[in-house]
Amino acid sequence: MKFLFRTDASIQIGSGHVMRCLTLAKYLREHGHTVRFLMREHIGHLYDTVLSQGFDCVLLPLHLLQQQLDYSLYSDWLGTTQIQDFADCAPYIAEFSPDWIVCDHYALSADWEHRVMAISSARLLAIDDLHNRIHTANIVLDQNLAHSSEQYQELIPHYCRVLSGTRYALLRPEFAKWRNRSLVRRGIKQDIEHVLINLGGVDKDNITLRILNSLVKQNIHNINITVVMGITAPHINSVRAFAETTPFSCNVLVDISNMAELMAQSDWVIGAAGSTSWERCCLGLPSVIVVLADNQRTIAEQLQKAGASLILEVADLETFKFTDVISQLRAQLMDISQNAQKICDGLGVRRVVQHIEDISNFSEYVEIRQANEDDIRLVFNWRNHINIRQFMFQRDELIWEEHVNWFLKQLHNPNFIMLIYQVDSIPQGYVSFKKIDNGTWEWGFYTAPDCPRGHGYRMGKLALAWIFAE
Repeated sequence: MKFLFRTDASIQIGSGHVMRCLTLAKYLREHGHTVRFLMREHIGHLYDTVLSQGFDCVLLPLHLLQQQLDYSLYSDWLGTTQIQDFADCAPYIAEFSPDWIVCDHYALSADWEHRVMAISSARLLAIDDLHNRIHTANIVLDQNLAHSSEQYQELIPHYCRVLSGTRYALLRPEFAKWRNRSLVRRGIKQDIEHVLINLGGVDKDNITLRILNSLVKQNIHNINITVVMGITAPHINSVRAFAETTPFSCNVLVDISNMAELMAQSDWVIGAAGSTSWERCCLGLPSVIVVLADNQRTIAEQLQKAGASLILEVADLETFKFTDVISQLRAQLMDISQNAQKICDGLGVRRVVQHIEDISNFSEYVEIRQANEDDIRLVFNWRNHINIRQFMFQRDELIWEEHVNWFLKQLHNPNFIMLIYQVDSIPQGYVSFKKIDNGTWEWGFYTAPDCPRGHGYRMGKLALAWIFAE
């Protein structure tokens, strides 16, 4: 299949959107698919980075000057209007004729997506973090902690599949590869603490230098610092100059390709609350999170609530709060690591592609929803059918009154979940999950007696995706 990515990077936007798209793009290419990128010519656009990874990329013209844009408004991140952006993209969409269009951009919504769907038969995957605008996509991917499909229900069409939560985080394969070695290392006391500092790919306000300055004042002995910066970061030279004056070893690396290895070899990190949060969690790396943008605050707060990191405000970098937070982190490294490693396993890309392939291979629209009172008679008839009843532990026919009482009771039982599988809006299967003890559930399922063959596997996949996302 052919995949067309529409995403952007800039000094203001940062590099995270492009980098997570590259992660998905590489996986798709490795599995035989063709990929092309459309990006706008912002300052810090990462066009060369995309080319260096071996992908075709078209650089769209910038219609507005940098000083004309208000980057506090997500709509201005586009550098033009959605209508103009579509007009710029349309010739390339027509020429490439993609099977899927992947859109990762806070400034694009259903306005743009509707226009694309009018000229292309491609399916749409929208990568979102904000649940603040309408989409007409086939899949919406929100990889953030504690986000759920319910937050998108009023924003998407009935056929859209929402992949929510950190189990869908787009991490490069090397993070799963380094996970076990990194987690083993967490239990070994180090004579010298290896500290990583990474404020994203840009760090336009030079927060890195302020952090290094504060660490010098802490007079912490036996630490080695590694600073990682992106190739478009505007303050590389000033950070390198300061690093040569520090009382501890301080190595500044730019545009690296072994971030997973560096994280696995680090004892703790000071970083931003973007997509790298899930990389750190995968490796169980304890972190102090510096919130650099409003859209990062929710991630930071959820991670701190989960005991997986500590928050440090930018305004507190030169205050006693910096000392307190660093001391608290160093005293709780093992606890924070154990909490972090539960959040993400590094296999999100594979799960996302499984959903893409599932939708691509079948023409019917399938979905899983929670059961409700209207399903009482439906489930009763299915369960009493001989083709289903013969495989049950209890093979006797159900009694209607007893079934109604049981069904209504289970609807309000938090330890028993009932789901209905639908094909083109027609109920075709039943799935249940029953909690056995803390952290352990058993499940059972069956398709409707008249359900076409081949749907059991699809129903099982959707049900497992639903329950793990919750």
